[in-house]
Amino acid sequence: MKNNLERIDEIRFSPENDDVCHVNDLYIANDKLYVSMFSYPPRKNSLSFANKTYQGVILEYSLQERKVVKICHDKLLQPHSVLHYDNKMFYCVSGEFLVKRNEEDIFKCLGYTRGLAVRNQTLFVGQSESRQIPVLLNKHTNILLDCGIYVHDISTKLSSFIHIPSEEIYGILVI
Repeated sequence: MKNNLERIDEIRFSPENDDVCHVNDLYIANDKLYVSMFSYPPRKNSLSFANKTYQGVILEYSLQERKVVKICHDKLLQPHSVLHYDNKMFYCVSGEFLVKRNEEDIFKCLGYTRGLAVRNQTLFVGQSESRQIPVLLNKHTNILLDCGIYVHDISTKLSSFIHIPSEEIYGILVI
């Protein structure tokens, strides 16, 4: 490794060095690591958005036992932004423009969702400019091209959208 960095350890989901799992986001709660990834179990050539594979998962990995404990959610189209709030798992299913709370759809965006935060009954959802628009138009009847953050009241189901002068949002931190 360059700059005299020393590799101490690693977590591997595939014996290959290629990007066959495409890990998106990591979230740690207690001794558990929650990982969203596009392809699991690992398969070469399964990362293409155009082939509409729903091989994305959110898995739970035990940091103490150093192994995958379980698949929390599977058959997802490009999952991102996992977090726990009020003893429930929230996450984005980016290819579907959805935010889920456990198995329940709680918010539908008009574009590629990535970046998520929850505070009280307010949900903050990032939306990036969508790529692969011809493919997305096969599934969605309307796509908002803007990048920004939805501020959504979970109780009233009312939202506003704050435009961000950028192309992509990866995460949201509410301070």
